[in-house]
Amino acid sequence: ARERKILCGVSVLQDFNYRFLLEMVLYFYGGYLILNDRLLLGTFMAFLSYYKKIYRNVKLLGDRRVACKKEAPWFESVAEAAEKAAEPEAKKTPGKMESIHEAVGGELHICGDYYPYGKEENIFHLSVEDVRIKKGSRIAVVGESGCGKTSFAKLICGLYERCGCFYVEKEPYFFDLSVMDNLLLVDADREKAERYLRLCFAPEEIEELKMLRADKKIGEGGCRLSGGQRERLNMVRVLLKSPSLIVWDEATAQMDADVEKKMYEMICAELPESTHIFISHKKEVLAYVDEVICAENGRVRMGGSCR
Repeated sequence: ARERKILCGVSVLQDFNYRFLLEMVLYFYGGYLILNDRLLLGTFMAFLSYYKKIYRNVKLLGDRRVACKKEAPWFESVAEAAEKAAEPEAKKTPGKMESIHEAVGGELHICGDYYPYGKEENIFHLSVEDVRIKKGSRIAVVGESGCGKTSFAKLICGLYERCGCFYVEKEPYFFDLSVMDNLLLVDADREKAERYLRLCFAPEEIEELKMLRADKKIGEGGCRLSGGQRERLNMVRVLLKSPSLIVWDEATAQMDADVEKKMYEMICAELPESTHIFISHKKEVLAYVDEVICAENGRVRMGGSCR
């Protein structure tokens, strides 16, 4: 976010210098022509008036073109999401081979070989060995980087999307709106949003960041907030959604241990009947869970009790 602000400032400064130098050249050259009786003052003033109007419109057109190019990936993502939503229900299930997945009485049961990236030879796939997750339990998915933890988490979200699954990603995205406007997009109940906001942020922090003001925008992607503040604001969105199944994928990576402990305790207290699946490299997360799922080289299995 800091680099983005610096680049933006440099761009504005360059544009200002360019306009200033160009206008200085025009004024000096125009003055020279007027003093030598080669140009009338009225003609020069008319030229400057037309120049400013044309320059402003041409610059606006250029800015719009750059903005469209920057926003193109977002438009493509929206289009892909719309196409996916329009697909028949039968095509929504992720690719799988000889697999079992069911949700009975709130308990999740997954077993089999899943191919998230296709069935070609040497392509990474998951082998899930009879994983059962009880309703309301807290599960940690552990393993080395690249062993399949996030793939397993996304597999759960794909298989059980009708069970109210909510995937909490590492880098949450926010619109360039106020904090409250971002939260009201999730739930229009302002009182509830304010209550959860006060659970996740200290009163002085809310006041300092002016979180309750409609005119205080947080920047594209929430760039005016720190990483930990974005993660806590994302937790407020989770509380507003109140999902029955929550997958936390490194969702507290930028919080210190004390804040993380406080946030998880609060979340579990507010959503006691929800099933929580934690993916994290932090050992501290093991203090909040009932069982562990081990992931190793694409093989996923129950790993026993942590308590």
